[in-house]
Amino acid sequence: MRLHRFFINNNAEKAELSSNQKLGASKISILNPEIIHQLSKVFRYKIGQKVILFNGTGLDYVYEISKLSKDSAEFIFVEKKANKNLRANFTVAFSIIKKQNNELIIQKCTELGVSDFQPLISERTEKKNFEIDRVTKIAIEAVEQSGQDTIPTINNPMHLSDFLEQLSIINADTFAFDMSGEIFDLEKIKKNQITTNQNITNQTTTNQDISNQTKQEQSTTIKPIIILIGPEGGWSSAELDIFGKKNVKIF
Repeated sequence: MRLHRFFINNNAEKAELSSNQKLGASKISILNPEIIHQLSKVFRYKIGQKVILFNGTGLDYVYEISKLSKDSAEFIFVEKKANKNLRANFTVAFSIIKKQNNELIIQKCTELGVSDFQPLISERTEKKNFEIDRVTKIAIEAVEQSGQDTIPTINNPMHLSDFLEQLSIINADTFAFDMSGEIFDLEKIKKNQITTNQNITNQTTTNQDISNQTKQEQSTTIKPIIILIGPEGGWSSAELDIFGKKNVKIF
């Protein structure tokens, strides 16, 4: 039976575990009223049933419910196991659109493993309101349901021009999608990533056989990817010209 997963935020303003407890302790008590409500009212859990608690550190903690009421939940530790669903260094920078579509972007891209979101204000952006607290909750739910481990970073909105200025200091493969672009070739992109990774590794490795590097060391050399998604009306001609000057590939 698939166990439901619940995220414990170590950085929350109000502590989510009792008395400075940490995941992995033999007994813990949850203080987060939203999680308690889900356990008792939504999923209607009973004493003796198990859940997974996690905090984005790469481990899933299995706990058994020992006490559950409308305002408290206590657990007994069962086991911990590694979560191998690592996020790619992948940023989705998207022009703010209608509320529900913004939420859909955050939800689905989080499930796919996107690490960062950058809402943008472009020339043709009509909707400029972005409820970051709401979409953060949606991202957390998507992480819980999809088996991911870490919560993606969701940045505050910024103007496209300001974001493009940052590209000069970010060593990333950056793509923009527009009807005027060339056909997107995923295999070509993958080959370029592998070639780039090998070149960087060769430059940074001295007197050491590449085959002896750990997977973690090699993964840090892979260039991040940024994709730019425009508003309902598409990118303006001026923005497309800027993409060309910034070496942003258009598909």
